[in-house]
Amino acid sequence: MYRKILFPHDGSEVADCAVPHLVTLASIAGAEVVLLHVVESEATAGREPTLRLADGVVGNERLDALRERLRAEGVESVSTLIVDGDAPEAIAHTAAELGCDLIVMATRARTGLPRALAGSVAEAALRHTRGVPVMLVPHTEHSDG
Repeated sequence: MYRKILFPHDGSEVADCAVPHLVTLASIAGAEVVLLHVVESEATAGREPTLRLADGVVGNERLDALRERLRAEGVESVSTLIVDGDAPEAIAHTAAELGCDLIVMATRARTGLPRALAGSVAEAALRHTRGVPVMLVPHTEHSDG
């Protein structure tokens, strides 16, 4: 059912909580995993997201470590990608551009005023994504990651 899974990761503990779910889905389906890191800056605001391969990019240690972790846990095909742009738009654009069947990502699971003030990249990505299922994994104090 799933051949290519996009996993946006910002290097945080919150993002790590979705890794066990990603490993299970990718292993069962034999799916390729694309690890995505979005670099947001004022220079990229309002522009279409720009894709570039992450291999060899300075500052890519976290993606490399995550790729090796996934491979050690049995996920055979893992690639890394860095995208310049607005995170929600870049996630949706990358999923469409690469033909991903599923997006797996973590969410801080905020409620009330903190959610209203800070917003959620996961929720915004969900609004931007058309036709690609999104699995949101809530981070809690007791999440394993």
